[in-house]
Amino acid sequence: MARRLILLLLFIPLVFSCSDSEEILGTPVLVITNENAKPLAITSVKLVGYEFNNLNISEGKSKTFILDSGITGGDSHSSVDLTILCNIGPQTFTKSTGGFFNNGETTTITISDPDPLDTTPMNCVPLVIQVTYD
Repeated sequence: MARRLILLLLFIPLVFSCSDSEEILGTPVLVITNENAKPLAITSVKLVGYEFNNLNISEGKSKTFILDSGITGGDSHSSVDLTILCNIGPQTFTKSTGGFFNNGETTTITISDPDPLDTTPMNCVPLVIQVTYD
């Protein structure tokens, strides 16, 4: 009985060391959030090695992107291009912001209305973009 217990205890670390979860936890993650920028919607996100199109990240929504190829973590500083559709018009524009993409960390880009209590519909500008890292 003791021999089986010892073998079982030796086997458990082997199972977890071969798991794919470490690879997912070790990859950079990008989160794009449209906090309250109404009536704007983010329609595409582009950065080195990635292009995400046909998106509709509208007010109160967010989208998470796992950056599992094309970004090498640890020293990756990359410009992120957000294409934003403005319902007033309608018109689109691209806004660039920086981001650091370290393995296992999350970069969050949040767009928001600079004056959310104003009842006038927001146009493409002004627009607040905040980048945070976890």
